[in-house]
Amino acid sequence: MITIFSKQFVKTGIFSGEIGKQINKIFEMRQSSDYNFDFEITFDTAINTLNTGKSFVETLFTYIKNKNS
Repeated sequence: MITIFSKQFVKTGIFSGEIGKQINKIFEMRQSSDYNFDFEITFDTAINTLNTGKSFVETLFTYIKNKNS
């Protein structure tokens, strides 16, 4: 799903490369937490991840709103 998002939206310039990098980083952390039982996340990293997710959703809403106008 992330690969498709990158091909359809990041590489075409609809969304910034920074958003693509952030989503990939979050996905890698998720993968690590699934398969590495010693994986720990700090409070600051959790807050940054939540803020990134919030920003991502806001960006998507703006895109959808503008697309439908």
